[in-house]
Amino acid sequence: MKDFIKTIILVCIIGLIGFLIFYLVGNKSYYIKLFTQTDLDINDPTVEMLFNRVKNNTHLRKPNMVSAQLSSDEIIKFVFDSLEKDDYKDKKIKAEKITCSLGYGVFFTTNTGSCNVRIITNDTFMKYQKKYFNTEIPLDYVDLKYHGLKCENANKRYYCLKYSYFETLLGYSAFNKAYQDKDRIYIQEYYLNVDLEDKDKCNSYFGEEYCNNYTKMERPVLDEEFIKKQGVLFEHVFLKDEDNFYLEKSYTVSER
Repeated sequence: MKDFIKTIILVCIIGLIGFLIFYLVGNKSYYIKLFTQTDLDINDPTVEMLFNRVKNNTHLRKPNMVSAQLSSDEIIKFVFDSLEKDDYKDKKIKAEKITCSLGYGVFFTTNTGSCNVRIITNDTFMKYQKKYFNTEIPLDYVDLKYHGLKCENANKRYYCLKYSYFETLLGYSAFNKAYQDKDRIYIQEYYLNVDLEDKDKCNSYFGEEYCNNYTKMERPVLDEEFIKKQGVLFEHVFLKDEDNFYLEKSYTVSER
């Protein structure tokens, strides 16, 4: 009887060891990553820089976004959202009758006697594309209308008529964590997208006073804990290339 019990115990031990080996081998990549990764703080200058590229950005929010698969339209719109003041020129063009002529076959109509125009070179978009996505694919510079700009491309530039516009999709980000694994930095953030035209959702977040007058009021602030409770958890992967980290992919870790 004792020998039988010993045999049963031995079999159980061997079975348990076999299960652990199978489990560890099956999750090998996870444990290798666990031991090679280094936690990073939000105050780390590189983390802060990379987080600023994606936080509150409503444009490329997909369950699974791979930068190498982005279209020209997606890249160009992402760059529009990322431009700094030194990246463009603003000019006021006097109209002749109702037409503002910029040359190169570009003209805009107006009823105010002048046009406020923003000029952005195609080289600027290529520079951002390289810096942010590490690609240099030829972009298709078609005419477009985006976020208060009606643009025509000519002479290797976008000539954009500025018009009154109000963004009704508000993005809110709350930092979760960041870590580095070899030549990649991973940043996790909770992201909440609020459509102001969805009255029920808008009222539940901001109240009726703001939602009925949002074009005249400042953008509301949301508490980080609220964003984490209501938002979707994203992870953004940045791959190092020489001295720059570029966005390789983004994906949802969890959804609500």
